Amino acid sequence: MEKLVCKICGKEFEYEKLRYCRAQLNRHLKIEHKISVEDYLVKYELNGVHPKCLCGCGENVSLDKNWKWHKYAKDSHVGRVFNEDARRVKEEMIKARKVVFDIQEYYKSKYDMELARNSARDFLTKTYSLSELSEKYNLDKRTLKRMWIELNLISGEEYAKITSYLKYTLSSKKRNEDNLEEDNCYRYIYTLLKENPQKYNIRTAIKEYNNKDEYKINTDPWVFYCQMKKMYGDEIDLYSNKGYHSKEEYEFLTVLQFFFNSHKINLGYKIGGKRYEYIYDFCIDDKLLIEYDSNGKFHLDENLDRDKDKEKYALENGFKFIRLDFESSRDINVLKEIEKCLN
Repeated sequence: MEKLVCKICGKEFEYEKLRYCRAQLNRHLKIEHKISVEDYLVKYELNGVHPKCLCGCGENVSLDKNWKWHKYAKDSHVGRVFNEDARRVKEEMIKARKVVFDIQEYYKSKYDMELARNSARDFLTKTYSLSELSEKYNLDKRTLKRMWIELNLISGEEYAKITSYLKYTLSSKKRNEDNLEEDNCYRYIYTLLKENPQKYNIRTAIKEYNNKDEYKINTDPWVFYCQMKKMYGDEIDLYSNKGYHSKEEYEFLTVLQFFFNSHKINLGYKIGGKRYEYIYDFCIDDKLLIEYDSNGKFHLDENLDRDKDKEKYALENGFKFIRLDFESSRDINVLKEIEKCLN
């Protein structure tokens, strides 16, 4: 049995468990003596001295459910003592630090000064790129740059000017004077695609070119494709294999552009421009969507459900919708129907 006695009136509370005794004493103190447990314990057990927070802030701590005093007034006060100790230790370490790292001495001692001067001299001639100097002196480009600047062989301003010259002016001269063959490769690939429609894609066309010519194309196929698009436009997609749009769709695009030249016509349209939306073949004036089935080649039976979903989605978003096949796209009445939808 557990037992607690009220130190104000002497009433005893005896139960099997101590928590029942505390609960009854707590209720007795509130009803009979109008005093809280905290005030009772401070007055009759701690001689009127309320426990304070260990962090030194001076705030009173509270009592937990087991009638034990917390060590800190708030959770945020717990780390104050440790933070102060850490700050003091850090200050002592800084005061005790005697060796200061000298980066200039590091480069002077680690690398040959003659190597540093020669590499900087080569760079200042504006005839070597950083990559070429890196290979020549067997040092990383970033190491060369930092070494020159720290040893005051080249200023930051000089480095920026020479780098800009090498990147733009010199590279442009090399393309115009020495690398005319690079322009020839674009013409070769374009001719290859045009004379063999739907046979090559950009990657296989580059491979074909590299097998026949001494000058090799080392450019990434996607970068090469983007440059080809800038030079020759949509013809690249028209003649290359695995393009998103078929040759017939590009031909129908020219028909639309001829008859509706005053209207806005998009090839490959997404409603709202969202990334994962359906892609429709044509859109005119942002209100009429046209799906083109290229003679049954691209829209097989297994795609019928998807085609129905695309049509439903277009109508739900307020668009007019027309589906054409190869034969109907050659019918003049279809153009009249399109014109009717736009009015």
